[in-house]
Amino acid sequence: MRIKITATPKTKDMCLPVAYNHYLQAFIYSLFKEDMPDFHQNGYHYKKRTFKNFTFSRITSPRMLLNNNRWHIGDEIVFFISFYDEKAAETAILNLMGVKTFRLGSAEFKIKTIKTLFPDEQQLGHQEKSHFNFMTLSPIVVYRTQEKASGKETIYFSPDKCEFYELITSNLQRKAKSVGIQAEDEVVISPVNVDPEKSLAIVKYKDYYIKGHTGIFNFTGRKEYARLALDAGIGAKNAQGFGMIRMIGN
Repeated sequence: MRIKITATPKTKDMCLPVAYNHYLQAFIYSLFKEDMPDFHQNGYHYKKRTFKNFTFSRITSPRMLLNNNRWHIGDEIVFFISFYDEKAAETAILNLMGVKTFRLGSAEFKIKTIKTLFPDEQQLGHQEKSHFNFMTLSPIVVYRTQEKASGKETIYFSPDKCEFYELITSNLQRKAKSVGIQAEDEVVISPVNVDPEKSLAIVKYKDYYIKGHTGIFNFTGRKEYARLALDAGIGAKNAQGFGMIRMIGN
């Protein structure tokens, strides 16, 4: 289940830090401090991995200009939050209804509308397998960590590399195991309209930089995996605001 939030800046020409992911993440976690206080620490487990299985999009606005390392907001903003866990989604919605304003750094916004959205069953198809195109609402992060004499090294992969798709698939399969989906089947994710250079997004999260890619891709696989990808996100670092996707027409 995903939630669409529309909000308006409290002052004209509101300035939002260019590195706002951790502020938006903190706002999302604040929705659980009363009813699910351990939400930020807990997750779904598979072997040594823990998956939060929620994600959120980038912020968009009709009037959003980047200048001096800050976003200047002159109109309402829109962003999406998506949860695999229905209880978490319901908790977030209920608590959002009691929120009138929220802050992202020094920028303050007033909530205008809250809307719940569900996957379109017609787009998912009526067969056991789903086949659809999707676009990224936040960059997809794919990486591998290697041990070196000097310490750990993070190697990021781009959509022109086979590892990009292999690691997305293996990550999704581990997420599936973490939520109890036992059926093992092939998942194929392929590029539709992706330029590896133009699609690159380097996002600062707290004190480090994360590389991700945007674009249009195709998903083919079991319906359970499709729902998981849509609700929990694909790739790595979903809870930091990466890998949120939306189905589009083929």
